[in-house]
Amino acid sequence: MNEILKKRKNIEREVQGEASRLHVAISSKVYDAIDARGISKDELAKRVGIPSEYLSQLLDGEFPITIKMMVRLATALGFKWDLGVLTESYERPTVSKLKGSAR
Repeated sequence: MNEILKKRKNIEREVQGEASRLHVAISSKVYDAIDARGISKDELAKRVGIPSEYLSQLLDGEFPITIKMMVRLATALGFKWDLGVLTESYERPTVSKLKGSAR
């Protein structure tokens, strides 16, 4: 049982790390789009209809960026998201594999 909990914690750490990496990538793309359009974060916040401080907090990773917010940001900037590819980078353990490894 202890081995299962360890594996689940490792998976959760990996998920959190990947989520953080994606958040940074999304924020970077938004900053690139802001620069490409020659507008300020304040102007983008107005276009999206959120306080400028909240936009900064979103882009700095203090709050999660929802898919809906990603669409709102892209629309306000005149862009669309193209996620394109879902890559297989590791074998996702199944519950049966986790149980089997505890033996």
